[in-house]
Amino acid sequence: MRLKNTLATLVGLVGLAAAMPSYAVGTLWVWDGVTAGGAVLVATDQGGGDGSGLAGKVLNDGSFGSFNFTLIGTTTPLIGSAQSPRQDINSYTLSSNSGGVIWVGFLATDYDVASNANFHMAIGGTTDGKVDAYLWHNANNTSDVNSVVGWSLCANSLGQFSGGAFSGSTDCQFGPDASFSMLNWVRVEHTAGGQLTTLDYLVSVPEPGSLALLGLGLLGLGAVSRRRKA
Repeated sequence: MRLKNTLATLVGLVGLAAAMPSYAVGTLWVWDGVTAGGAVLVATDQGGGDGSGLAGKVLNDGSFGSFNFTLIGTTTPLIGSAQSPRQDINSYTLSSNSGGVIWVGFLATDYDVASNANFHMAIGGTTDGKVDAYLWHNANNTSDVNSVVGWSLCANSLGQFSGGAFSGSTDCQFGPDASFSMLNWVRVEHTAGGQLTTLDYLVSVPEPGSLALLGLGLLGLGAVSRRRKA
């Protein structure tokens, strides 16, 4: 009986894994807001420039213009899912050698939601300069941040922060799409060298399906426990 149960469990897990969609592919971009050609790709998940190597997480240590940075972008399968998008962009060192502006972008593709979804966007950190945060959505599931085609700005994107610790959050709604992309854009402005900005940017959407699965799992554990006691 135990062998049958074990085999059934393994078959179920294999079937579940086969049914799971591919994870979102994340990329990190930087731009000075001026240079012709737009943003520059600095890291692709498990590809060029990625110092992490983990699926769903890209890490890049580098420099651009007057800025030095350590950028980290995280998405599925580490957090969220293709149907329940969740993205997190961090900067533990975003420092300037002189005054200037840098745009930091984290793009993830291959998201898919069956119905309208409420997205929660939050940002926090510290800055010696100014920080603006934006969330973009593209129903065309594009991997090109420089194309203007299909990109829509969330109407409730966050405004400018300055001077010391900051945090803010807002909600917005996207309609159902067969497959789509999300782009976090953060603009950082420093007025002099030696200034520092740290970022923690999170986008998430409620996961009722995951909660339902968790509930079923707990009910199953309870049933097994009662059977053993009997």
